[in-house]
Amino acid sequence: MKRVRLVSVLIGLLSVAAWAQPGQEDVAAQLAPSPLATTTCSSTYTSGFEDSFFQWCVTANGNVAQFKSPNEDIRVGTVLEGYQICDVTPNVGYFDYAATDSGNWKPATLIQPKGANTFPITVKRTTSDNHFILTQKFTQDAAKRTVIVTMTVKNNTTVQRDIFVYRLADLDINATFSNTFDNGVDSAWGYSPGTFGVQLALQSVDFGNAAHKYDLTTGGVLGACASTADPAGPVVEDGVVYIRALVPLDPKASSTVIFNYRAM
Repeated sequence: MKRVRLVSVLIGLLSVAAWAQPGQEDVAAQLAPSPLATTTCSSTYTSGFEDSFFQWCVTANGNVAQFKSPNEDIRVGTVLEGYQICDVTPNVGYFDYAATDSGNWKPATLIQPKGANTFPITVKRTTSDNHFILTQKFTQDAAKRTVIVTMTVKNNTTVQRDIFVYRLADLDINATFSNTFDNGVDSAWGYSPGTFGVQLALQSVDFGNAAHKYDLTTGGVLGACASTADPAGPVVEDGVVYIRALVPLDPKASSTVIFNYRAM
């Protein structure tokens, strides 16, 4: 019998126990209401079967709100996946993690010439103060069960700015909250021993970057310009992974950072 069948049989039992944990409920209760935040999938992409099954989706705001490979790894409990721009000098952060956001974004523009569930797909968004324009492009390598997110940030001001560009996900491997997490310099990952996992990696070459993991039940939603992190080494927890890359931006200049999610 395939592993996916064995794991799927257990998911119902494990999910019941997971939902009893107070941490996810506490996090959901603490989320600031936002009229623009959404976890609704705008486009969904599906391929493969059994152990090679792969399904993921993008929201109209540019969140990867589902990652299923072969079992669900993101769309469980409070859906947290997304991005942040941190303007370092004034210490101002602009984030959108699907279930919540920082409240300082304008509405996003979804560009998809061939319609829903097709490529190319681009999401453009401007901060409410007009300081930054974020353009996100989403592609996949279905054979490797990988989603590539290309994030281009334009400094829309006339002064030089140093920024951190973040990608973040609350990973709930096999639809369960508690998993094993670890990280390196350019990647962080969660997995269920003996079954499956997901890795978030920095694909582009940048300096001043760092990958982290932390416990959602104790750390809560990552705030503006925050750098919450666990000590080094693998740990079992209700984990969040994120990477932030330091990007210097000249006036009116743009820079691109590429992240990917890969099934393990």
